[in-house]
Amino acid sequence: MPINIYGQIYAQPVVWMLAEIVLFPVLWGLLTSLSTRIKVNKILNTVLLLGVIYVILHITLLSRSVAERADFVSPPLLLLQKAWRENREIFRSLFLNVLLFEPLGAALALLMPEKRARWMRILTATLVGLAASLAVEYCQFRYLVGNAEADDVICNTLGALVGALACLFQKGNTGGKNG
Repeated sequence: MPINIYGQIYAQPVVWMLAEIVLFPVLWGLLTSLSTRIKVNKILNTVLLLGVIYVILHITLLSRSVAERADFVSPPLLLLQKAWRENREIFRSLFLNVLLFEPLGAALALLMPEKRARWMRILTATLVGLAASLAVEYCQFRYLVGNAEADDVICNTLGALVGALACLFQKGNTGGKNG
């Protein structure tokens, strides 16, 4: 019987999810900075990038069944309002969307050329995360899998940004003149 890692992550206490959101970029940045060999770092980040692309596609599109077409995409911050007013359990879903895109932001930012300024690598990784999230939500809407929600885009983009901040925790990598 296959292990349902997504279900195990979803069942965690919300406080643990918040801790993971904060600790992931720190730990990943430190892990990649421990290796003095750039080639090892590139391999680590490439494996992370490929793995997270698979996980994102699997969780958001490939493992979902076809649903009825929604007439709209939920407006921004609707889930956040519902979570605050009606059901605090919705926060778990929002945090998972942040966690899902953190490794993407980290891998992208750390795979970019080191001559680029850190802020530019962080911005680029965040914008790629935004574009990837928009693509996923479009596919969910267009092909009737899952729910297309603006809050997912916001949380996914935030996750890519937080993950990209792993660049800040790399030692000895200034990333250009103003990095």
